[in-house]
Amino acid sequence: MRIYSLSKLLAIPLAIALGYMGYMEFYEYGNFGLWIFLPLAGIVILLISNGYIDYWWQQRHPIPLDDHEVEILEKFVPYYQNLNDSRKQIFQDRLSIYINAREWKNVGAKDLVGIPDDIKTIIASQGIQLTFHQKDYLIGDFDRIYTYKHPFQSPKYQFLHTLETNQEDGMIILSMEHALPGVTNSDQYYNIVMHAYADAYVKQFPGKPYPEVESIPWDDIHKITGFTGDQILKVLGFSSIDPLPLLINLFFTCRDKMAEIMPAEYRQLQRVFPVE
Repeated sequence: MRIYSLSKLLAIPLAIALGYMGYMEFYEYGNFGLWIFLPLAGIVILLISNGYIDYWWQQRHPIPLDDHEVEILEKFVPYYQNLNDSRKQIFQDRLSIYINAREWKNVGAKDLVGIPDDIKTIIASQGIQLTFHQKDYLIGDFDRIYTYKHPFQSPKYQFLHTLETNQEDGMIILSMEHALPGVTNSDQYYNIVMHAYADAYVKQFPGKPYPEVESIPWDDIHKITGFTGDQILKVLGFSSIDPLPLLINLFFTCRDKMAEIMPAEYRQLQRVFPVE
């Protein structure tokens, strides 16, 4: 039997003990008052620390991806496709742990249906690439992935945009209308998911030896991606952007063309993100 949540398993005997002692206290002997606090304290501790307990457990016993999720990686994630079998297994395990260690929320949904696992796989696969070379692959405190169906407004940006990262709240927010096509059909759509993860990564790890780019070389970007600067900005919903997440995005999504057209920036990013 595979255990998916150690904290829930540990809570079962504590809940049984609490129920038994409560029954004995109020309906039978009446001298279990102090003992009731032991299972109650255990349950409270589990409620507070369940995320840490389950993450510790899943690191040692990752939940296997199902066949459909593996097919998604094989079809839409070139980075994964180029790994050998042992590295592919590491990628799958990290992806599974990442998905289960994050909070996923479909904002504005009219029903209680959450984000499907295949959508989580598509989104999370982009973040796993960024951190595959390092031990900390969860991108620190960015532990909430929120999605909107369409472009959205936020308290910080009172206009429609398709992605946002908020380090203070630990949030990565995406417009699904733009997120999925950018991963599954990157030749025709700009990959906002990788852009969002790159932006979160830079905020989480600001001291890395990133290339210094004062302004975006839009002509080079157009040659690499096929998208003009106006097209990319229109997709993102911003009038201007930080060039670094854009370059990191290209490093992972248009690697060969970036190496040819922007070799200096490519080599610098290789030092930050060693190629597998």
